[in-house]
Amino acid sequence: MMPVKILTVIGIGAVMVRYHQIVNIHFPISYLWSVFTKKPTLFTNNMMKNFALLIIALICPSLFAQNNIIQLEEVTITKSQHNAAKKIIRNVKKRLRNNFNTHEKLYRVNQTAVVNDNDTVINNNMVVMFVIKSLDNNFTKTIIKDDANKLFRSSLFFQGYDDYRDSPEYWISQVLYNKNLNILGFDFFNNTAGYNFKITYDEKFITVSFTSDDMYSGFFICERETFNLQTLSFKNSDAYPFDVSNSDNGKKTGLKKWIYEVESSTIEFRTDESDKICLANVTVLEKISGYFFEKYFSTRQKI
Repeated sequence: MMPVKILTVIGIGAVMVRYHQIVNIHFPISYLWSVFTKKPTLFTNNMMKNFALLIIALICPSLFAQNNIIQLEEVTITKSQHNAAKKIIRNVKKRLRNNFNTHEKLYRVNQTAVVNDNDTVINNNMVVMFVIKSLDNNFTKTIIKDDANKLFRSSLFFQGYDDYRDSPEYWISQVLYNKNLNILGFDFFNNTAGYNFKITYDEKFITVSFTSDDMYSGFFICERETFNLQTLSFKNSDAYPFDVSNSDNGKKTGLKKWIYEVESSTIEFRTDESDKICLANVTVLEKISGYFFEKYFSTRQKI
């Protein structure tokens, strides 16, 4: 306790002299002497500790002030970046809604799905015509006949699933299109409160980096003048489970569940001759573990 008491005495003495000079009030020396006694007559131990902290603040105000300023600057910068990012995202989304080319476009699509690191179940290289009405999963796609097309699907792996929309092939292949052509619905474009942002500028472009502990991390680049999106790249910050159970009239008809270990996408854009935004390239990688896909027929036969 002696260090606290000594500091308290020095501090209280300094305060007394300071106030004595200002308001000409006398403080009996017994106040100071009582601090050294085992049973203080005026101050309790807790009071002395509080006074000690108070005196440190009075003697060294610059230390406290500097710390507050640093914290204030950090909070201000973080909030400023977040508000600026929200404004940029708002402009980017507006540009995608109003200036995206909705006419048909031909793309060459390469698609590969591998099970257990060595069993290829899908391997496609094909020309596909996309008509993207809007970047909120509103599109159609048609495979175009081309001599260079190469289409492969494992009949053994996919056998028994007559309904494409409720088959492993749909979830392994088609869902990737649905998720990645829903750009306006991306989580980091809508739930900005859950993300941290960092913004950098150069002469022509703005780069916005975003991070989230439990959702996605990545970046996007847009033009400073028009907010036309150039590049968008992101991946999941952590693995997450997928689990869907299907039923019909209270009867279980199927179960789909697995864990998305990696979900990574890079989308590149360009502008065409009419200055409309188009997709230039889309690269998607997904790795899943714990794959389980089960379906029942009306006879309760299980696939």
